[in-house]
Amino acid sequence: MTAPIRSLTAGQVAAALYVSQATIGRYAVLKKIPFDVTPGGHRRFNLAEVRSALLCESTQPELDPEVLLSDMRELTKAVANLSARIELYVQQSRTKEGVQ
Repeated sequence: MTAPIRSLTAGQVAAALYVSQATIGRYAVLKKIPFDVTPGGHRRFNLAEVRSALLCESTQPELDPEVLLSDMRELTKAVANLSARIELYVQQSRTKEGVQ
């Protein structure tokens, strides 16, 4: 049997699992999920392996306050960034239309 191909980045795995990239990084550091390291030092994952590891670890997810706070900060930054981009778009649209 051949080993699974680990070619996905932490960001790709995070998006597929609806978690933050930081969470995937923490799980890798804690050796909760399998990964390979590229010659350049980047982690690569196999989504099926990660899902399996996370499902096998526990049926009851552990709610670590530090992880939750970190994820909340990351999401807050993303929302603030999106809000600023929307405001800029609205201002640019009004300027083009001659409305202020």
